[in-house]
Amino acid sequence: MIPVISKPNISLRRAVVADAMQISALHGACFSRGWSVEELRTLLQQPNTNAALAESSERPGSIIGMVIMRVAGDEAEILVLATDPCHERRGIAQSLLSHACRNATYLGAFTLFLEVSSENIAARALYEKCKFEEIGRRQNYYGHETKVDAIILRHFLKAKVDVLPLNP
Repeated sequence: MIPVISKPNISLRRAVVADAMQISALHGACFSRGWSVEELRTLLQQPNTNAALAESSERPGSIIGMVIMRVAGDEAEILVLATDPCHERRGIAQSLLSHACRNATYLGAFTLFLEVSSENIAARALYEKCKFEEIGRRQNYYGHETKVDAIILRHFLKAKVDVLPLNP
């Protein structure tokens, strides 16, 4: 299991539809093609979607990280894991990833998948550290002018945990 990094200034909570505007802003700050508020509202309303947000206790209500995943049967997929660029390299992504793994296990998943840009060196290092393994590539998947590969990763989850999901 991925180790939990305790962060005294950070709290995790479940995302709700009302968070869509802030999530969209964070997604746009982290990726070249950000998801719209409407796309996120639709995604967050789907019963198999599970999302957690990291908030700073220094600025309550300020979202500084997020993980959104889907669970289907015994598999889960992380759709996005992102940290506000102003808060990178503080263990927030690892805390969110650890939470996603525990929650996916709680929801019955045995395997967790995700994809990452071949150029995202920091994210790739985190996933390698957390024992994700490369199982494939999507050639020229990201970008409009410059084509970048998506690396498909897999992580086998441990035995079922008895941890309740976050409250809103």
